[in-house]
Amino acid sequence: MTVSRAAVVLGLLALGLVHVHAAPLRHLFAANTSSNSSAFPSPAAKPPPAASPSPAAKPPTESPPPAKPSPAAAASPPPKPSPGASPSPSPPPRPSPAEMPPPQGKPSPGASPSPPPKPSPGASPSPAAFPPPEARPPQQSGNGSCTPARSFSDAMHPFCFVPETASPQARQFLSNAAATGPGGLGGVRIVNSTDVAKLRQFYYSSSINGSNAAQRQFLQATRNDSVAGVPVVFGMLKGTKNSSTSDTQLLVYLHGGGYVIGSCYHQWSTVAPTAAAAGLTILCIEYSLAPEHPFPADVNDVVSVYKGLLQRGFKGSNMVLLGDSAGGGLVAAVAIQLQREGLALPAALGMFSPLADMSRQLDTAATLAGVDPILPGGLSGSPEGTGMADLGKLYVGGKTTRLTDWLASPLRADYAAVFGAKKMPAVLIQVGLREVLLSDAVLLYHKMKEAAPGPGHVLISPYDAMWHVFQAFYDMPEAQAAAKEMGAFFVAALKGNVCPA
Repeated sequence: MTVSRAAVVLGLLALGLVHVHAAPLRHLFAANTSSNSSAFPSPAAKPPPAASPSPAAKPPTESPPPAKPSPAAAASPPPKPSPGASPSPSPPPRPSPAEMPPPQGKPSPGASPSPPPKPSPGASPSPAAFPPPEARPPQQSGNGSCTPARSFSDAMHPFCFVPETASPQARQFLSNAAATGPGGLGGVRIVNSTDVAKLRQFYYSSSINGSNAAQRQFLQATRNDSVAGVPVVFGMLKGTKNSSTSDTQLLVYLHGGGYVIGSCYHQWSTVAPTAAAAGLTILCIEYSLAPEHPFPADVNDVVSVYKGLLQRGFKGSNMVLLGDSAGGGLVAAVAIQLQREGLALPAALGMFSPLADMSRQLDTAATLAGVDPILPGGLSGSPEGTGMADLGKLYVGGKTTRLTDWLASPLRADYAAVFGAKKMPAVLIQVGLREVLLSDAVLLYHKMKEAAPGPGHVLISPYDAMWHVFQAFYDMPEAQAAAKEMGAFFVAALKGNVCPA
């Protein structure tokens, strides 16, 4: 399969690897779809998944509806199917990965149970009709095999439904979106340092124009600096004084890129609109990247910069942290480490589509594969593309036991134990409802909420029909609304109001 230029750029957008201006993307997709209408096939064009062979089924036999079971019978397991009965034709719910047999495994003869008999018309359901979960036998498909998880092959055919509730810009993007091919992000499997070098080269050349456009629109100046030996970039907004003194309120930005790629000058499109909405000077940290500098080098760099800012006279209460994708996970990790070291905490934590767990596959990494037009999925160990397991191994330098560290996978942290009462900074997580990291965001919200001192202190804001780090498409109405919301949240938190109107 030939991967189009639009598909390659979309692949690089994954995990925050490329954030480009939406207007150039629209021209790119328009050119792509006019020349290759097959780049976005409809679901009907997908070949059906291979089914495991099953013994020839006998014709079903009809039987009269059973009588209403007695209370004594309610505790009994569902009756076994008769030899001539066939499985129910309706598709069963998808089983959990732990219950899932190999896709090509053959069922044992007679292992597929029939569903419990239906009650007679008009009868109210009895306890026997709905046995407790532990009493229910595993549900299987018609041929006796459980439905396998979605893979990167599925992600090559993005879900084509385009809701009318989305903005015209979002509908145009979704209508013309084409996923990356099976070769991984940007056509490159990220499994070693050579792959990373190839991806970085393409990333830098593909993202710079969109980032420069955002820089011209929102920033009047940028300045390279170094804090505690770590390179940083100050970004001053248009219409503000060119100042980065200790009384300046700062938006400390941690860029995305899967911990292996990314830079400040290539991702202004993600952070500058929010900074403008809040009226804050940007301090972007060029933290160390894997595989050259594996975990916890990135966490150490950010914490060192934060300490250096405090030593320069900046106040924690005058700073907020913002990160997207991997940078969002890094925001959570840094907050944990700052609390452990007893440092003054920032006023607020903001996260766009955080990557919160590198150690395991979460639900929407599989269930929304092919639905998110940016990230094709994060299926661990897939032979077709880079999953979270591949990226995680690079991040921790091959020391996979580190993947469960709270700072590598902040979703695993006990925030109530770390922060205690009334210490957690205000939190706002923004996430799209069709992105594969939706589970990361939702679960992280619930974990952080356990440490919240009150309602409204930890917030999550889902955006309908939006994809991974949609905020980077800054001229799209949904992205503008997200920037305005995050900016207002930061302004309120810096004033001491953790629950902005």
